Amino acid sequence: MGCAFGCGALLLIVVAVGGVGAFLVGRSVKGVVSAFETQEQLVDRFGAPTDYVPPADGAIPADRMEIFLVVREALRPTRTELETRFDAFSGGDLTETEGGFMAVLGMLRGLGSLLDPIGEYIADRNRLLLEREMGSGEYVYIYSTSYYSWLGHSPEEGPTIKTAAAAGQPVFSAGKSTFGADQLRERYRRYAREMLKSQLEAVRKNADSDPGWIDTLKNEIGRFRADPSHVVWLDGVPSAIEASLATYRPRLEATYSDAVNCLELPTEQGQQFSITID
Repeated sequence: MGCAFGCGALLLIVVAVGGVGAFLVGRSVKGVVSAFETQEQLVDRFGAPTDYVPPADGAIPADRMEIFLVVREALRPTRTELETRFDAFSGGDLTETEGGFMAVLGMLRGLGSLLDPIGEYIADRNRLLLEREMGSGEYVYIYSTSYYSWLGHSPEEGPTIKTAAAAGQPVFSAGKSTFGADQLRERYRRYAREMLKSQLEAVRKNADSDPGWIDTLKNEIGRFRADPSHVVWLDGVPSAIEASLATYRPRLEATYSDAVNCLELPTEQGQQFSITID
């Protein structure tokens, strides 16, 4: 677990409190282990997220949308608990000129208090998906299409510090953290681009496919090359997709959390897991 503070004396502090830190944080990783185990089960049963092929027209079938929303609604208690933990976290208050030994220990306790709830949330979601026969790729497709493409949220949204000294600053480092803005954007870009490519390939195999729709998919893939921050259907969700979402808007809005959004795009197998606090 990385903890970066932009402090030149950090390495000496880490050496001094490393054993204590390992105890404070290490005893809080049970949920993280469960998250990895359940993610492996999802991949074994349904394949990796990038293996998912969206419907030809992109529309989400009503029965699959219902499963997605049942999972989202069942996660509400765990999600609310995690939001509360994020709100209480003040690790971002540690600066280059403030803190010292006890402040580092306080930060480690705060980080430890987040690890288990983060892991448990991911594990709970994965268990619910396994029970309802939905893979992580389909979950990512419905989630990103609903919340990012249609409702206009950003893949980079995550928890922010609520305390006065660092109010508004992200909890997780933008660059290196698994849940930081840069990593979230890259993960979304990879998943969205691969799913579009799979969708395009499937559409091309159908002799009756509309050439205009083929061109639309090709253009959308090309936009990722020109703009790494691109969100699919940024200029307007296709009518077939919008029609499949329209009746579910209240339930979708009620089950979105900007703070917990950072946990919704799963990491790929073999990817390093890192939590970094600036």
